[in-house]
Amino acid sequence: MAVFIDVETAPVSLKDLPPENKAYLEEKSKNKRSGKIIDGENYGAGAIGKFELSKIICCCIKKDDEEIINAYIGDEKELIKEVFEQLVGQDHVIGFNHISFDLPMIKMRGLIHGLHTTMPFNIKSWSEHYIDVRYQLTGQFGVGNLPYWCRVFSIIPPRWELEDKSNLDKYPIEDVVKGCREDVRATAELYNKLNNQLKENK
Repeated sequence: MAVFIDVETAPVSLKDLPPENKAYLEEKSKNKRSGKIIDGENYGAGAIGKFELSKIICCCIKKDDEEIINAYIGDEKELIKEVFEQLVGQDHVIGFNHISFDLPMIKMRGLIHGLHTTMPFNIKSWSEHYIDVRYQLTGQFGVGNLPYWCRVFSIIPPRWELEDKSNLDKYPIEDVVKGCREDVRATAELYNKLNNQLKENK
Protein backbone atom coordinates (compact mmCIF):
# COMPACT_ATOMS: atom_id res chain seq x y z
CA MET A 1 0.00 0.00 0.00
CA ALA A 2 1.15 3.52 -0.75
CA VAL A 3 -0.09 7.06 -0.28
CA PHE A 4 0.71 10.33 -2.01
CA ILE A 5 0.89 13.40 0.22
CA ASP A 6 1.13 17.19 -0.01
CA VAL A 7 1.09 19.81 2.73
CA GLU A 8 0.20 23.50 2.52
CA THR A 9 1.30 25.99 5.16
CA ALA A 10 0.82 29.61 6.15
CA PRO A 11 2.95 31.85 8.38
CA VAL A 12 2.22 31.97 12.10
CA SER A 13 1.14 35.53 12.86
CA LEU A 14 3.96 37.64 14.29
CA LYS A 15 1.65 38.74 17.10
CA ASP A 16 1.24 35.09 18.13
CA LEU A 17 4.96 34.54 18.66
CA PRO A 18 6.22 34.57 22.25
CA PRO A 19 7.49 38.17 22.76
CA GLU A 20 10.93 36.89 23.73
CA ASN A 21 11.19 34.80 20.57
CA LYS A 22 10.09 37.71 18.40
CA ALA A 23 12.68 39.98 20.02
CA TYR A 24 15.36 37.31 19.56
CA LEU A 25 14.58 36.92 15.85
CA GLU A 26 14.48 40.68 15.34
CA GLU A 27 17.94 40.97 16.89
CA LYS A 28 19.28 38.13 14.72
CA SER A 29 17.86 39.83 11.62
CA LYS A 30 19.01 43.34 12.47
CA ASN A 31 22.33 43.44 10.62
CA LYS A 32 21.47 41.06 7.78
CA ARG A 33 21.21 42.52 4.31
CA SER A 34 19.37 39.49 3.00
CA GLY A 35 17.81 36.37 4.46
CA LYS A 36 16.19 38.25 7.33
CA ILE A 37 13.81 36.19 9.43
CA ILE A 38 11.81 39.23 10.53
CA ASP A 39 11.86 42.28 8.27
CA GLY A 40 9.96 45.18 9.79
CA GLU A 41 6.39 44.13 10.43
CA ASN A 42 6.63 41.04 8.28
CA TYR A 43 8.60 37.84 7.89
CA GLY A 44 11.62 37.96 5.62
CA ALA A 45 13.04 35.36 3.25
CA GLY A 46 14.90 33.69 6.13
CA ALA A 47 11.60 32.54 7.66
CA ILE A 48 10.59 30.38 4.71
CA GLY A 49 10.22 26.73 5.67
CA LYS A 50 10.84 27.21 9.40
CA PHE A 51 8.43 24.87 11.19
CA GLU A 52 8.21 27.03 14.32
CA LEU A 53 7.09 30.02 12.21
CA SER A 54 4.62 28.11 10.04
CA LYS A 55 1.34 26.30 10.55
CA ILE A 56 -0.27 23.58 8.47
CA ILE A 57 -3.60 24.63 7.01
CA CYS A 58 -4.20 21.76 4.60
CA CYS A 59 -2.90 18.27 3.89
CA CYS A 60 -4.10 16.14 0.99
CA ILE A 61 -3.61 12.38 0.75
CA LYS A 62 -4.37 9.92 -2.05
CA LYS A 63 -4.17 6.16 -1.63
CA ASP A 64 -2.61 4.48 -4.64
CA ASP A 65 -5.62 2.21 -5.18
CA GLU A 66 -8.22 4.98 -4.93
CA GLU A 67 -9.12 7.92 -7.17
CA ILE A 68 -10.37 10.16 -4.36
CA ILE A 69 -7.94 12.68 -2.85
CA ASN A 70 -8.84 13.34 0.78
CA ALA A 71 -8.25 16.79 2.25
CA TYR A 72 -7.61 17.47 5.94
CA ILE A 73 -8.25 21.01 7.16
CA GLY A 74 -9.32 22.84 10.30
CA ASP A 75 -7.68 22.73 13.72
CA GLU A 76 -3.99 22.04 13.14
CA LYS A 77 -3.57 19.51 15.92
CA GLU A 78 -6.56 17.45 14.81
CA LEU A 79 -5.52 17.75 11.18
CA ILE A 80 -2.04 16.38 11.92
CA LYS A 81 -3.45 13.63 14.15
CA GLU A 82 -5.64 12.42 11.29
CA VAL A 83 -2.74 12.53 8.85
CA PHE A 84 -0.49 10.54 11.20
CA GLU A 85 -3.22 7.89 11.36
CA GLN A 86 -3.36 7.72 7.56
CA LEU A 87 0.40 7.13 7.33
CA VAL A 88 0.43 4.15 9.71
CA GLY A 89 0.91 0.82 7.96
CA GLN A 90 1.71 2.26 4.55
CA ASP A 91 4.50 0.59 2.58
CA HIS A 92 5.38 3.83 0.79
CA VAL A 93 4.73 7.51 1.47
CA ILE A 94 5.28 9.40 -1.79
CA GLY A 95 5.54 13.12 -2.45
CA PHE A 96 7.39 15.82 -4.35
CA ASN A 97 10.10 17.45 -2.23
CA HIS A 98 8.36 16.02 0.82
CA ILE A 99 11.56 14.68 2.39
CA SER A 100 12.91 18.24 2.56
CA PHE A 101 9.68 20.05 3.41
CA ASP A 102 6.32 18.32 3.90
CA LEU A 103 7.34 15.43 6.16
CA PRO A 104 9.67 17.42 8.47
CA MET A 105 6.99 20.12 8.70
CA ILE A 106 4.16 17.78 9.66
CA LYS A 107 6.42 15.80 12.02
CA MET A 108 7.69 18.85 13.92
CA ARG A 109 4.33 20.62 14.03
CA GLY A 110 2.88 17.41 15.42
CA LEU A 111 5.55 17.25 18.11
CA ILE A 112 4.79 20.87 19.05
CA HIS A 113 1.19 19.78 19.64
CA GLY A 114 2.33 16.80 21.72
CA LEU A 115 1.41 14.16 19.15
CA HIS A 116 3.28 10.89 18.78
CA THR A 117 4.72 9.80 15.45
CA THR A 118 6.94 6.92 14.37
CA MET A 119 8.38 9.10 11.60
CA PRO A 120 12.19 9.24 11.96
CA PHE A 121 13.97 12.52 12.61
CA ASN A 122 16.29 12.14 9.64
CA ILE A 123 14.72 10.60 6.55
CA LYS A 124 17.30 9.33 4.09
CA SER A 125 17.25 10.77 0.58
CA TRP A 126 16.83 7.30 -0.93
CA SER A 127 14.49 5.79 1.63
CA GLU A 128 12.54 2.72 0.52
CA HIS A 129 9.61 3.86 2.64
CA TYR A 130 9.56 7.61 1.98
CA ILE A 131 9.89 8.09 -1.78
CA ASP A 132 10.54 11.61 -3.07
CA VAL A 133 9.81 12.00 -6.78
CA ARG A 134 12.02 15.09 -7.02
CA TYR A 135 14.96 13.13 -5.64
CA GLN A 136 14.29 10.39 -8.20
CA LEU A 137 14.59 12.98 -10.95
CA THR A 138 17.31 15.36 -9.81
CA GLY A 139 18.93 14.15 -6.60
CA GLN A 140 18.75 16.15 -3.38
CA PHE A 141 20.07 19.42 -4.75
CA GLY A 142 18.76 19.38 -8.31
CA VAL A 143 16.52 22.03 -9.86
CA GLY A 144 12.99 21.85 -11.23
CA ASN A 145 9.69 22.20 -9.41
CA LEU A 146 6.60 20.02 -9.85
CA PRO A 147 5.10 21.98 -12.81
CA TYR A 148 8.50 21.90 -14.57
CA TRP A 149 8.82 18.12 -14.39
CA CYS A 150 5.18 17.59 -15.30
CA ARG A 151 5.77 19.52 -18.53
CA VAL A 152 8.92 17.49 -19.24
CA PHE A 153 6.92 14.25 -19.05
CA SER A 154 3.78 15.59 -20.81
CA ILE A 155 1.64 15.58 -17.67
CA ILE A 156 -0.83 18.39 -16.97
CA PRO A 157 0.87 20.59 -14.33
CA PRO A 158 -0.97 21.28 -11.07
CA ARG A 159 -3.56 24.01 -11.60
CA TRP A 160 -3.46 26.64 -8.88
CA GLU A 161 -5.90 29.54 -9.10
CA LEU A 162 -3.86 31.54 -6.56
CA GLU A 163 -1.02 33.67 -7.88
CA ASP A 164 0.68 34.55 -4.59
CA LYS A 165 1.28 31.53 -2.34
CA SER A 166 3.42 33.38 0.23
CA ASN A 167 0.49 33.57 2.67
CA LEU A 168 -2.30 31.12 1.89
CA ASP A 169 -4.24 32.27 4.96
CA LYS A 170 -5.59 35.21 2.98
CA TYR A 171 -7.50 32.95 0.58
CA PRO A 172 -10.64 30.83 1.10
CA ILE A 173 -9.56 27.41 2.33
CA GLU A 174 -11.55 25.82 -0.49
CA ASP A 175 -9.16 27.38 -3.02
CA VAL A 176 -6.14 26.11 -1.07
CA VAL A 177 -7.64 22.60 -0.99
CA LYS A 178 -8.12 22.66 -4.78
CA GLY A 179 -4.46 23.53 -5.30
CA CYS A 180 -3.27 20.97 -2.78
CA ARG A 181 -5.33 18.25 -4.46
CA GLU A 182 -3.84 19.27 -7.79
CA ASP A 183 -0.31 18.87 -6.40
CA VAL A 184 -1.17 15.36 -5.20
CA ARG A 185 -2.80 14.46 -8.52
CA ALA A 186 0.22 15.66 -10.49
CA THR A 187 2.69 13.94 -8.14
CA ALA A 188 0.84 10.63 -8.44
CA GLU A 189 0.70 10.83 -12.24
CA LEU A 190 4.40 11.74 -12.45
CA TYR A 191 5.45 8.97 -10.08
CA ASN A 192 3.34 6.36 -11.86
CA LYS A 193 4.63 7.40 -15.28
CA LEU A 194 8.26 7.27 -14.14
CA ASN A 195 8.07 4.00 -12.25
CA ASN A 196 5.79 2.11 -14.61
CA GLN A 197 8.14 2.93 -17.48
CA LEU A 198 11.11 1.81 -15.43
CA LYS A 199 9.39 -1.52 -14.68
CA GLU A 200 8.51 -2.03 -18.36
CA ASN A 201 12.13 -1.47 -19.39
CA LYS A 202 13.51 -4.12 -17.04
